[in-house]
Amino acid sequence: MDVQRAAVLFVDVCGSTAYSDYHGELAGRDMVKRFFTVVHEAVELHGGKVVSLVGDAVLAVFADPLALVNAATDAQVAVGVVGEAAESRDRLRIHCGGHVGGIVFDDSGTVFGDAVNVAARVEDLAGPGQIYVTEELLRQLASEHLPMSRRVGAFKLSGKRRKVDLWEILWTDEDNVTDLVPAQEHRQETWVELVFGNRTIVLSQAHERLSMGRERDNDLVVEDRAVSRIHAEVIQRTGGYYLVDRSTNGTYIRPRHGRDHRLHRDEVLLVGEGEFSLGRADGPPVSYKAI
Repeated sequence: MDVQRAAVLFVDVCGSTAYSDYHGELAGRDMVKRFFTVVHEAVELHGGKVVSLVGDAVLAVFADPLALVNAATDAQVAVGVVGEAAESRDRLRIHCGGHVGGIVFDDSGTVFGDAVNVAARVEDLAGPGQIYVTEELLRQLASEHLPMSRRVGAFKLSGKRRKVDLWEILWTDEDNVTDLVPAQEHRQETWVELVFGNRTIVLSQAHERLSMGRERDNDLVVEDRAVSRIHAEVIQRTGGYYLVDRSTNGTYIRPRHGRDHRLHRDEVLLVGEGEFSLGRADGPPVSYKAI
């Protein structure tokens, strides 16, 4: 197996769990299939290859980093067109993450390597409708092909000794108008407070993520049989903190103002006050307050 250099793209659909809860599992699967079709067409149009489907995410590789940027942009535009006729709660949205580096294909066609791991973590940090790429990928583009972009910040990615600089590709006219101001100049101070038992954790701008689960390496350890080893994370993105579920049994959210719901392999922006429990609705509660 030879190591080859490639640009790696992860694209994931947002809100699929909420859509399935509202419309039913069959409608949810049809929606995800439409997402796969749109993304697959954008990848192939720019010479990329869809390597695998991971849950509701697409993993694709490109020989050219510019092709990755163009494919991610076209996918966002196409998804927006598909969603124009839908009601706001049903509009399909995606988030994308890209990196460039070494990859290896094994005999079964499965791809792995550092670039795959980094791209997956970059996609985790991107919000709905966003394209995040590493600075290393942007540096591979010729100056005449540089897309409109803005620096998001330096993030600590799992498995990396140093923080990685991330940039957002600005693909809409609205982005180009509102986001050309450096993020530091218009970002409001945000924070979230979590209370679990007798422990209080406050996440502010200096804290990018917090992990929760049964495993001792988590920042917040919840010892319950329904809780996965790495169950969920709270991740800081521009505009606030998101609760991201990565578990088998899901996360149950009970906002003070709003409808109770189950989050499963999906994410939600923490707004106001409420509580959530990992693994089961009657599990040990974690209170939150987001500003």
